[in-house]
Amino acid sequence: MMRGTMRAQARRQRGEDPESGVALVMVLGMMLVGAIIMVTLASVTIFNAQNTLETRVEMRARASADAGIDLALANLEGKKYEDLHDICAYDSFVVNNDQVAVSYRFTLADGSSISSPACIDASNVVTALRVESTATTDNNVLTGETVSQTVAAVFNPTLPDALLDKAIFSEGSIDLRNGTELQASGDDDSGNSLEDAHVYSNGGINCQTREIVDGKFIAAHGDVNLQNDCKISSDVWASGSVRQQATGSVIEGNIYAASATNDAVHLQNGGIRVKGSVLTNGSFFMANAARVDGTVFARTGTIGLQNSGGVIGGSAYAEGNIDLAQGRVDRDVYSRSGAISGNSGSSVGGTARAAGTIGDPPSVTGTRMPNNGGVAFSNPPNPAVAFPSAVGYPTEIQPPPREQMPRLSLGLDGYPATVSEEMGKWIAQGWNVVTTTDCTGNAPRNFINNLTWSDPTMVIFQCGAAVKFDGPNLELGNDLAMVSHTGFDLKNDSWFRSTDASQTRSMFMIVPSDAPGVSWVSAGSGQTRPVCSTERNIAINKFGVESVETMFYTPCTLHIQNGTISPTAGQMYAGKVELQNAVEMQMASLPIPSLATTVPNTSDLMDMRLLSRFDVYGS
Repeated sequence: MMRGTMRAQARRQRGEDPESGVALVMVLGMMLVGAIIMVTLASVTIFNAQNTLETRVEMRARASADAGIDLALANLEGKKYEDLHDICAYDSFVVNNDQVAVSYRFTLADGSSISSPACIDASNVVTALRVESTATTDNNVLTGETVSQTVAAVFNPTLPDALLDKAIFSEGSIDLRNGTELQASGDDDSGNSLEDAHVYSNGGINCQTREIVDGKFIAAHGDVNLQNDCKISSDVWASGSVRQQATGSVIEGNIYAASATNDAVHLQNGGIRVKGSVLTNGSFFMANAARVDGTVFARTGTIGLQNSGGVIGGSAYAEGNIDLAQGRVDRDVYSRSGAISGNSGSSVGGTARAAGTIGDPPSVTGTRMPNNGGVAFSNPPNPAVAFPSAVGYPTEIQPPPREQMPRLSLGLDGYPATVSEEMGKWIAQGWNVVTTTDCTGNAPRNFINNLTWSDPTMVIFQCGAAVKFDGPNLELGNDLAMVSHTGFDLKNDSWFRSTDASQTRSMFMIVPSDAPGVSWVSAGSGQTRPVCSTERNIAINKFGVESVETMFYTPCTLHIQNGTISPTAGQMYAGKVELQNAVEMQMASLPIPSLATTVPNTSDLMDMRLLSRFDVYGS
């Protein structure tokens, strides 16, 4: 015990504390832990800084790659298929100091594909386009490496809308009566009327009593008769004759009449005016101070100005005799095989040249050249004007080419068990299809007005007779297509209204071209025409619209008895069109899904839509 105490005292005398070693060990341990923590914190800080920088660089690179997709999207705007190859030039650029490379892969209509740097040409029709945009940064300051990000997008073109270009199309004759007015769809960029409310017939056209048409009259297999203030803002072109028989009838354009008869073009009364020229294979007759502002050409016939005379503001060219009576021609008068004559007061403002004699009168301002064989028709005429080559001047005047009536078939025989290709196109365009067998009384109207209007809706009426409406007053919450194999019969006044006046709806009334009782027979030149063995007509007493555009289609007869209550807009296509009283309609072309082609023309707008957009990893 004494020795232990003495050793302790000795240690204290040397300054040694038995607990100091433990404390030292503890201090050293704490310093080591702190050092580890500091090193860890430093490492974490450095890692986080590096990771944050790399993330920021990657995000920047992705944004730069996105810019390549945005550029491609901008370059697709407003392009036609034939212009799509232009985008291949946009294959590299710099964004945010990043190098961006853009590549393209085109899928063509024949199923093949072409990838850049090779490119398509103007003849290719593209059905899909994949764009890849890769952005590459400069060297990372921490890693010394570049960062790349790739973004891809797939674009699909929307098939061009199937738009018909006539305000009225009739496979047979057309009767316009009692104040019908057809207005153009609008104005061009210069504020001039588009004059596109065209009236086309594969028969003849009768225009009676104050009609106004802001477009062309085309009668591919018949005559055109204009009476009582019919006003046409463009050309009149007929395979037969053209007659203007009442005061106030005005044609703003030209008359082309392929008829070779002695009365091919007949302008009967004063106040009649043709502001363009008159070209015909037959003879031309004008009386009672009518007027043609341009040239009159009678390729095989004669020219006669009778009674109170008339005025031809251009030249007069004829194969046979030219009799000016008391009339006036402001430019040249040529008769290839006949004579030129006139009464007191008649005059020629230019040269008079004839194979036979030239009387006195008429007075001639220019040179008289009687008994002058070999007279050639002037091309261009005096004054110079260019006619469409299809018309044929200065040789034989051609009839207008026949146009096929569009065949709006729907293939409903097996519906709904079988969906035809035509119906599939409507469905693909977002149309909901419903059927009903309620076809009389108030049932058709109530069925439509009670529809759920989340989508455009096609209503197929499955009826044994025409669908009957008695003043329907239809309320359209979206676009509506009414379809019946047996036609439509609308009594009293009918209103078609949009439930939202700010939203213009489309309303179709369709008797399909493949309805029972309708056959299509040859019309020559590979075309067909409809024959209705059983009536499949659309009969309307009187109708009006509010924010609704209408399309009436039947291969049989469209008959509108008492005109329109309000101004309307739309189109009419039928086997025969009868407008008995004042119809006021503005041309408005409604897209018809089942007529859309699966392969567009190269001159069509692509209307490319973004289908998908995604990051590409591992590239």
